[in-house]
Amino acid sequence: MRIIAGKYKGKKLASFEGDAIRPTSDRAKEAVFSVLQFELQGKSFYDAFCGSGSMGIEAISRGAKSVLFSDKSIQSCKLTQKNLDSIGERAKVLNSDCITFLERTSERFDIIFLDPPYKSKDGIKALEIIGKRNLLNDNGIVIYESGSAFNQPIEGLFLEKSKKYGISEFAFYRKLNCSVAVFAGSFDPVTKGHIHIVEKALESYSKVIVAMGINASKSHTFDKFTRLNALNAAFEKYEKVTVDSFDGYLVDFLKQNRTANNVRGIRNEEDMKYEEQMLDFNKKLYPEIKNVYINCSKDMQSVSSTAFKALINQPERWNEYLTEEVIKVLLKAL
Repeated sequence: MRIIAGKYKGKKLASFEGDAIRPTSDRAKEAVFSVLQFELQGKSFYDAFCGSGSMGIEAISRGAKSVLFSDKSIQSCKLTQKNLDSIGERAKVLNSDCITFLERTSERFDIIFLDPPYKSKDGIKALEIIGKRNLLNDNGIVIYESGSAFNQPIEGLFLEKSKKYGISEFAFYRKLNCSVAVFAGSFDPVTKGHIHIVEKALESYSKVIVAMGINASKSHTFDKFTRLNALNAAFEKYEKVTVDSFDGYLVDFLKQNRTANNVRGIRNEEDMKYEEQMLDFNKKLYPEIKNVYINCSKDMQSVSSTAFKALINQPERWNEYLTEEVIKVLLKAL
């Protein structure tokens, strides 16, 4: 067993004799760290169920700022310390059960690696505690190694990807950003009704991402550049609003922004029925997704992009539906 890359590349590490302890294979280790390659520098790493300490020591070699090792086996702790001594590095090695440690600690980590015995349920318990107790830093990730495919929803986390390397399955869970919400639509164009929904969402979230969907197969009154310019104009003065666009599935955009909060404006029962149908579809792709329903106020019930289009040849009436900033953008485009 060797260190694959970084400061101590090629250095041999001591391992257990026999097959009582199953170390992560070099091939799997290399694949995992290829996923983490841009996230290690200066970050904190927790190697739970550390065994010989191979994963945590690889993190040290590749630039992790701090690494914590833990294992309930005193033999594993001694072997990990021996391997640390062999490269002249110091790190905290706890002779502690991972579950007990996670239930009591107030420490947060950027990266957590869980490699429990394949027949144990401790890995799932650890994931649940990490999510529930918020033990990951912002943009943090936890990697769970197991002997079979695993995609169980975990409170506070979302499954970003899963990979299979040899006999091992790896689930990569990210911390959910519960203070961020996404409001997506075609915004053809953005109306006062849309702005009203965003303002209501800002009462519950510290940031709202207004995301314009780009669908080449769908016909729009205004091209994507005009729609995006109009969105930027509409929300320019809102410090907690970010305008973006996406091409593809909404769930992928939500994952990229590490949130599950999907804001939807509701005018009537028909809207609700449609949104519930879409939610069922999206949950198959992203089980963590949560629709955040916001009812339109009475004075906004009739304000929609569809209603505006009926007046597209009457610019003198546009201010009934659009802000001055948006009107300027559309008139320039036309």
